Amino acid sequence: MLGHESFHLLLKALKFNNSPQYKNLMTRLRNMERILGKGEGSRWFKEAYARIPAADRLNEETRLSELAAYTVEQYESAPRTLPEALAKWVNDFIADVKAWLHDKAGVNYKGMTAADLSAMARRFLRQQTVSGKGRAQPLSAQVLTSDGYRRMGDIQAGDKVIAVNGDITQVDAVFPQGRREIYRITISDGASTRSTSDHLWSVRKEGEEDFKVMPLAAIMEGMGKGERFEIHPLGQEVIRLKNSWKGAA
Repeated sequence: MLGHESFHLLLKALKFNNSPQYKNLMTRLRNMERILGKGEGSRWFKEAYARIPAADRLNEETRLSELAAYTVEQYESAPRTLPEALAKWVNDFIADVKAWLHDKAGVNYKGMTAADLSAMARRFLRQQTVSGKGRAQPLSAQVLTSDGYRRMGDIQAGDKVIAVNGDITQVDAVFPQGRREIYRITISDGASTRSTSDHLWSVRKEGEEDFKVMPLAAIMEGMGKGERFEIHPLGQEVIRLKNSWKGAA
């Protein structure tokens, strides 16, 4: 999951996910899914979606972006498992990202590989997590700033907010999300907060040693299977998740 979320955040930061190249790549991936998914690649796609949390509840755009992230990860870790057409798609994806970086930022990643792209994405997610960035919370949520608590909807680029590690960090940009499904997360000490299903949380599953960054949707799916999660850095168990309401985020 870490790879998936870092992958999406990196593409968003590069603004590559709004490019014509990205849209063309997603169209190709959709067509390959329709063709290969009924033939020699059916087993591979079945295994891919088994690894994507809540895949059957995602809209097509989100589902394809998750599939793209998984495909790049598999190419990095086990390239021989990919159907030939998908391996070529990954090479074209990396080539388009390299060209985009060169055109938009003057950066030359001549020898970029799938491993390089994944490593870049993981570094980016670590930076985002330390600076307190995730996905969406409701505009009415209270955010601790250097001047006290303020509404999420009043936060602007340049404001100083308090990160999860206690540091003061600057807001680089604000991305309104429109009307979204909002969920209330309640932890074992009775405190609660609200977020969208794609908001990122650092949690540790019962029985595991390490904390992982996961979207709320994956945590909800795990809890539905009886799994238990501790939220970092509070040291409290997530005990209840409830669909709260639909509002602006």
